[in-house]
Amino acid sequence: MKPRTKIVCTIGPSTWDPDVIKALVDRGMSVARINASFADADEIKRVTTLIREITDEVAIMLDLKGHKIRISDIGEDRTLKAGEVLVLNTRENEFGDIIVSYENLHLDIKPGAPIYIDDGKVRLKVEKIEGTRIFCVVENNSVLKRLKTVNTPGTKLSFDPLTEKDKKDIKAGIEVGVDFIAGSFIRDVNDVNAIKEMIKGTDIEIIAKIEDPLGVQNFDEILKNVYGIMVARGDLGVEMPFEVIPILQKEFIRRCREVAKPVIVATHMLESMVNNPSATRAEVSDVANAVLDNTDAIMTSAETSTGKYPIEAVETMSKTARVAEEYFLQLYKSRKLNDTFYLDYKLITEFNPEKNDEVAIRAITVVNSVKDAINSIDTGAILMYTRAGFTARIISKIPTNIPIYAYTPDPSKRRHLLMSRGIKPMFIPDNLINRQEMISYMIQDALEKHLIKRGDNVIVIISSYSSFGEKDSSAFEIRKII
Repeated sequence: MKPRTKIVCTIGPSTWDPDVIKALVDRGMSVARINASFADADEIKRVTTLIREITDEVAIMLDLKGHKIRISDIGEDRTLKAGEVLVLNTRENEFGDIIVSYENLHLDIKPGAPIYIDDGKVRLKVEKIEGTRIFCVVENNSVLKRLKTVNTPGTKLSFDPLTEKDKKDIKAGIEVGVDFIAGSFIRDVNDVNAIKEMIKGTDIEIIAKIEDPLGVQNFDEILKNVYGIMVARGDLGVEMPFEVIPILQKEFIRRCREVAKPVIVATHMLESMVNNPSATRAEVSDVANAVLDNTDAIMTSAETSTGKYPIEAVETMSKTARVAEEYFLQLYKSRKLNDTFYLDYKLITEFNPEKNDEVAIRAITVVNSVKDAINSIDTGAILMYTRAGFTARIISKIPTNIPIYAYTPDPSKRRHLLMSRGIKPMFIPDNLINRQEMISYMIQDALEKHLIKRGDNVIVIISSYSSFGEKDSSAFEIRKII
């Protein structure tokens, strides 16, 4: 059994083999991530084509590199001692300085500011700036390694929203038809709009990665303008005090849940499984707690891209998620859990500006009715017709283990719903002429696929304003399958 929580897997050398990808799908992968930090346009096209040839039940997310600053290839590792001076430079020079990839760092950084390299393993403080040279005092005994990332907590960098590489990668993603673009280091709505402008006219949706204090500060405005959020704990944990990351994670999940938008928890979830066949107890607890907080998706990074045990990592994630989901549901049913989730149509329309109050009220009415129904009768499944996926995303927030099969004729919408917890997207033809034909099709299809059985009570949902322009006061109905 696959968990209701969706699993996003980063695809890399460890998972290029078609048999490995099939194994990941079998164990719960719903979304394949291509990390553009380690892939060019040709690689984006190759991996997307590979996955599409294997399965049409996996969405593809292109994760942009963004303005990831790195040091140059310094060759051999260099041992640093606390108190010594290390000089960074934004230009090649005759001094043997460490070159950084952001050409304006010497203009943006100020004396006294911190600079962290390699996720904070190397900690520097800026002493002075001379031209393009940045003189730093090393604050801890450490080892400097080639091509490691550079973070500048508290310093606002003046780069444009998209790099030239980002633009090339987005064009490649559009060409091969990726389903999501994950924008790195999204600081405000301007960064979102730069991506929107490039994908205009496509079916691609945007996932905003929250990775620095500006993204946290502008979270609400960002959330209003994107399809979903990624809690990118790696850089976020370097840019901000690490002790606040668990609180931010919980808060972001809660706020996304309230407005029916998907949220992914990412980075270091099973990091030890890059080299080991089993996870640590702390890592398993981390995965379980994200699931208990009702995140839509959890993500692997190096575990499946370059790790030695990609299949085992996804199996571990899947098993952990299933157990956590069952525990949450037991608490909920026994009323030992005070689940504070509620639906406010004004909040939903505020954060889904493409919807009006009438649409939101109608969707919430359906959801509340479904919640009452599944608490009152033994329900085998929820079958729903959805065109845009909006009501389906709200339905996915109901605490239940009842399978939700969302039928839509649009292949892009089906793949987008693969990011939402508990939703199994299904195909329905676009030529059905009335509600009864749609209901009959869904029930017959579910029976043939053994998703439901004779004797089941099934909740059937179709929008009260269907695609045929009909008006019907019955938003959903309960069918006894005979």
